[in-house]
Amino acid sequence: MAQLKARKERVSKLVQVVEHSLVDFGGGSHASIEALLARSVQAETALLKRIPQSVDVDRTNRMIEFWDHTTRFYDGRQSLRLAVLHQLNDNKEAAKPPRGCHKKMNALHTRRIMSHALVSALALLATLAGCSTLKSWFHSPSRAERLTGVKKFHYQLGDLVGFTDKHSADHDTLFVIDYSKDGTDVERFGWADVAKLKGRGNVVLAYLNIGEAEEVRWYYKNLPKKLLSPQNSALSGKHTVYYWDRAWQDIIGAEHESSLSRILAIGFDGVYLDHVDAYSRFPDRKGAAAAMIAWVERIANRARSINDDFIVVQQNAVCLPDRGNYSELSDEQHAALLSRYWPVLDGISVESPFFSGGQITNNAYSPQSDTLRCLSEYRSRQKNVFAVEFLSDPEKQAKAMQEFLNAGILGVATDRSLKGLFFAHPINHQ
Repeated sequence: MAQLKARKERVSKLVQVVEHSLVDFGGGSHASIEALLARSVQAETALLKRIPQSVDVDRTNRMIEFWDHTTRFYDGRQSLRLAVLHQLNDNKEAAKPPRGCHKKMNALHTRRIMSHALVSALALLATLAGCSTLKSWFHSPSRAERLTGVKKFHYQLGDLVGFTDKHSADHDTLFVIDYSKDGTDVERFGWADVAKLKGRGNVVLAYLNIGEAEEVRWYYKNLPKKLLSPQNSALSGKHTVYYWDRAWQDIIGAEHESSLSRILAIGFDGVYLDHVDAYSRFPDRKGAAAAMIAWVERIANRARSINDDFIVVQQNAVCLPDRGNYSELSDEQHAALLSRYWPVLDGISVESPFFSGGQITNNAYSPQSDTLRCLSEYRSRQKNVFAVEFLSDPEKQAKAMQEFLNAGILGVATDRSLKGLFFAHPINHQ
């Protein structure tokens, strides 16, 4: 009975995710969707009670395949699909068949049966919405297409309490936010929070610092001191790390109990990797740049082993691919390294490409020639390019917006604290 109760609770959680994810589809009223979900819960509960007596494996196999394809019609947004995978895979004990069930029915078959109500909900909701063909559902835009489709760039890491409610009606926006309201585990966003931002052409990325340890994070209290480098960060509360160390990489990007696993479990569309430029803090270490590329690649591959539509955008370090960073490699080795780097990266973002200097904000107009040169390589590789300027002066904001448009960059001007105090966006960005 305890196992059955645990399953019913998990089904209820999944139904909540369905509700948040499917409302964006625009089909059916809230009342009709709630009624549909209520019927699904009843059907699922009845099915669970019958598991010990009957298991139709072939039927459930077909159902899970249909469900897996159908969830992709949300413009590539796999909130529901990933919610189910995480809820079912993260608790293997609750997925075990109850006592008395046929011995050959393994946990995978049980998980497939539990997806039955979700399949029914998707199919019925499609009917309510008036969809005439399944074929149009199955197109899943590529990661690049999704990034190309956004029209605004919203980058905010502070003052995130109430953020998802405030921006729940925004559309065609690239959101970059922390996965926690204050950086701690206690204030992590939930599935329902992130789901409010998704849909309507939005892309929601989680900020992830891969080159520095942050004192506010879940891991810092027990972080091995051997991972901290003397080349310290200029920012308070952050410390440069030996990012190539496997222990650090497991803290950030391991399959379980890592920052990346937390981001995946919440349902973000991807990550926004910061302090990739930490490689430049080790000028005397041969292989520092190559180790950073391998680190970015590992993060992307790990995430895409769970969600193949997971987006990876890198901030700064725009000249990372330059040949001069790889004196230890032959030309052939350098080319081979980049052949792994380019496919894992979906976009690049850069801070202060046109207004740079020693001031916190409103620096003078001073285009960074090396930065812009390196950005051209990303554009030639059809990578989406974003930028952030820290400007409150209206004239400088207008100048920055024009430069962004001329350069084919989707940029934003905002406050240095990244608390969302103000935003200036380009007009008529294509």
